[in-house]
Amino acid sequence: MDFIGLKGMIFHGHHGVLKEEQILGQKFIVDIELKQNLELPGKTDHLNDTINYVDVYNITKNIVENSSFNLLEKMAGMIAETILEKLPVTEIKIKIEKPNVPIQGILNSAWVEISRSR
Repeated sequence: MDFIGLKGMIFHGHHGVLKEEQILGQKFIVDIELKQNLELPGKTDHLNDTINYVDVYNITKNIVENSSFNLLEKMAGMIAETILEKLPVTEIKIKIEKPNVPIQGILNSAWVEISRSR
């Protein structure tokens, strides 16, 4: 099986359990890996024979920037569900990173990673 990936997509969203996170919003970094047989587009060189990563980006952007979730798990699940519903993807892996975690301590970020398939 082959892969298409989008790494380091950065969006501003209003997600989190704390009220301040929901009101002020913060940065989220999203990586997506799509598993699909890419033999046909490798031969034809036609966009219609593959997964257009612009569509993946736009679906992700819309969900992160226009929805509100308490948990990263829910946001990742919604992105995966929508992409699997709208695009010819066999399997998807999504990692969402939250760099500005409201924790009293030192850490670079918190993140979740999920995998879903048809």
